[in-house]
Amino acid sequence: MMYVNRFSFARYLAANPEDQKKFKKFAQVPLTTLPSNLEFCTQTLTVMTFLEKLVENMGGESESMMAAK
Repeated sequence: MMYVNRFSFARYLAANPEDQKKFKKFAQVPLTTLPSNLEFCTQTLTVMTFLEKLVENMGGESESMMAAK
C-alpha cells in the first residue's frame, strides 16, 4: 500500500509543482526520483496518516460523501 501512496503523492506533486516547494527536505528533488527519496517517503506516510484520521473523524459524513461519488 505504501508503494501506491508514494506514487499517488508524487502524481499530486507533478500536477501541482508549486506544492513541492513547500516541503524543504525534498523541494529540489526531481519528480522522477521522489518515490525512492527517504524524506519524501517519510512525508508520504505523514500525509496518508493524517488523511486517514481526517476521514475517520468525519463519522457518518464520510459514508455519505463516498455515496455521492
